[in-house]
Amino acid sequence: MNAKDYSSALQELEPVLGKVEKLGLRTLLARGHYLLATALRLTGNSAEATGHYREALRWLEEIRKEAGSNNVMQRADLNSMYTESARWSQAGKS
Repeated sequence: MNAKDYSSALQELEPVLGKVEKLGLRTLLARGHYLLATALRLTGNSAEATGHYREALRWLEEIRKEAGSNNVMQRADLNSMYTESARWSQAGKS
């Protein structure tokens, strides 16, 4: 992603996301969907990106519920993923 080689990022992210899902690692699932959504958006596939941003939000909400507190969303990594995912998932509605 940092090298702006989004097609390679997509090829790397999709299989890893499947493995992480089998393991049930919620934080990595949220991050994976967020990164996949960002790569898709930056390659012009906004419609598919919106779905992955929504999945990232869903996993972040699961993390928040499991923690039993909104304080977990104050973590810098989770907060930025949440903010950007909410922003871009709403952009897909317009």
